[in-house]
Amino acid sequence: MSNKAKQSIAERRDQFIRSWRQYAPEITIAGMTLAQFEAGAQSPDEVRSRQADAQTVLSGIIIERKEADKNLNTHLIMLADALRGMPDFGYNSPFYRSLGYITKNERKARTLKPKATPMLTPTLAPMATSVPVATIAVIPLAADVA
Repeated sequence: MSNKAKQSIAERRDQFIRSWRQYAPEITIAGMTLAQFEAGAQSPDEVRSRQADAQTVLSGIIIERKEADKNLNTHLIMLADALRGMPDFGYNSPFYRSLGYITKNERKARTLKPKATPMLTPTLAPMATSVPVATIAVIPLAADVA
């Protein structure tokens, strides 16, 4: 089986050019000389280069968009805060509700959960432990006997 399937198109192009240059640089294949083929074969590299440039630009644009979104969010919060402070458009106004906020009248009262009573678990009384004391016998040495 050929190893062409495992090669990228750029590797195959380079192999074709090397082989053509090595074995028959003067022949014309399919109406093309080696120089013409080399010039035309560079087109995918140019496209890949433009693609890499476009991806770099896109990365920068994504950062700009994220910063613009942060700034807009800050402004929206400031506007909603200012709206809450206006006498005609406070926490219970239809305008405030239409912005997606929950009015004070719609808020539920806070319910406290009952405190859980601690569950008593039986504990075992500590057992009296006694450790037997070993008796150590002293054996006199021959030098101590005399």
